[in-house]
Amino acid sequence: MFFQPTLFPEAVDYRNIPEFIQQILVADATLAISVSGGKDSDAMLRYLAEAAQQYDWQGDLFALFCDLGRIEWAGVQTHLRQVCEDLNLPLVKLYPKRTMLEEWQHRYETILARQEEKPFWSSSAARFCTKHEKTQPA
Repeated sequence: MFFQPTLFPEAVDYRNIPEFIQQILVADATLAISVSGGKDSDAMLRYLAEAAQQYDWQGDLFALFCDLGRIEWAGVQTHLRQVCEDLNLPLVKLYPKRTMLEEWQHRYETILARQEEKPFWSSSAARFCTKHEKTQPA
């Protein structure tokens, strides 16, 4: 039998949420939770959805997914729809100006035109996925 320990305590403890987030949620602010379909964003979405219900936050709460195009794994949209349905949360999808593959193509052409010698793909130093495809559209 396989046992997966939980990352979070059984009962959500409001005190574990950073104070500034507590303040805005008590003020009924809207909270958009960026999700990717991965286990980390799923865990955070579930945690905050439970906290919102437990503490009766009145502001809007929704999942925000920035679609990277065909580079996304095939089941991500089905998975996110199901998780959001289970949590009774809206799922809002955004589409960046360029898909991840188009961003790499654009960077490749720019580097080629400048006759630079550096990689055109995303890395820890060139975070297109985060900057251009997620943060800017959101």
